[in-house]
Amino acid sequence: MIFFYGIGHASEGVFSHIAPKINSTDFFKTTLQRLENEKQIYSDFVNDKEKYENQTGYKVLRLKNLEINHKGKNAVFIQHYEPFTGHGTKIGHYYRHLYQTVKYVHSQENKLFTHEVKYDYVKMLRAQLSNFEQVILYYNSICVLGNAWITNDYIKNYHLLTNLPLSFADFGIKPEEKFKAEISANPNFFDWETLKNSFV
Repeated sequence: MIFFYGIGHASEGVFSHIAPKINSTDFFKTTLQRLENEKQIYSDFVNDKEKYENQTGYKVLRLKNLEINHKGKNAVFIQHYEPFTGHGTKIGHYYRHLYQTVKYVHSQENKLFTHEVKYDYVKMLRAQLSNFEQVILYYNSICVLGNAWITNDYIKNYHLLTNLPLSFADFGIKPEEKFKAEISANPNFFDWETLKNSFV
């Protein structure tokens, strides 16, 4: 939700409405405070950068990357733009359109629209997703905002994440854990699972 809505005045109401139990936990409050501090550091940096750029003989300050450790893994956020402002305005419409397209194909009841035909249409749509778009689709589907991808079985029935580079989704619950039952039923649920043994 932070990735999608960002942090700040506008997102506070969203968090308390969508996830009141999570929003009231000390962990969430501490996380938001940490990110607010990073946002302030960035704001201070931008102000100083403009000041130093206007003077000759000074090098432009370089903002320190934000490093986050989680379960022994290290994620580095390279700050080239204001952090934690949210990406909903950039990608919200994209994933809503993607969802509605899959929903439309899935809902067709015409005799000509067998599951195989529907699968082929969605497969063409899936082929247009970049690796990173699939990663965002994965995180969107396990979040309350996009859970309908899973509850309606669109990801399962149309193998929407089959080409997901599993190593890219390295924060939070891993795709192999989230879709353990699907992998058990179909070992080829993720192409990356079959690829890892192909060079032996």
